[in-house]
Amino acid sequence: MFGVDQCRVCGKPIVVRSPEAVTEQEKAIRNPVVPEKVWRAAGLLTPPTPMQWRKNPADGCCGPCGRRLLREKYKTGLRFWLLLGGMIAVAAVVIAVVKFLPH
Repeated sequence: MFGVDQCRVCGKPIVVRSPEAVTEQEKAIRNPVVPEKVWRAAGLLTPPTPMQWRKNPADGCCGPCGRRLLREKYKTGLRFWLLLGGMIAVAAVVIAVVKFLPH
């Protein structure tokens, strides 16, 4: 079953995560979190469980597919540059304030 013992993106065999994985996947099939059109457009072979959709998109995937899904959801490269830019901006403001304080 995709997302339990097969990758839900490419179909490669994976190790079963937990005994409850089959039950969670069956619930997701009966009552999907998102419409079929949405998860098919995301390239998935089965509807995601609530945890797979909201918290951990890599759950139920092989390593390469999981990394790709995490990169698409969390955009780690963009986050890094925004964090670095924010740190530089804060440092510039602190330096400017300290520089012009009366000593």
